[in-house]
Amino acid sequence: MREFNKTVDEIRSQADLEKYRDIIEKQDRKLVLFGAGDCGHRVYDMLHKAGIEAACFCDNRRQVCKDKT
Repeated sequence: MREFNKTVDEIRSQADLEKYRDIIEKQDRKLVLFGAGDCGHRVYDMLHKAGIEAACFCDNRRQVCKDKT
């Protein structure tokens, strides 16, 4: 979890978030988040607050993929 928190802190800067938003918009692509557990939802919340929308979650663990949107 420590490594995950470090990664989240690194991408939290507004400049980075704007860069990612621009890349997604310019390429006219959908963002899919891998990881539908707690960490994936924390990243989703952070991106959502920055105006970056994820189309869906993807995860290889069935127990976390029960009709969640």
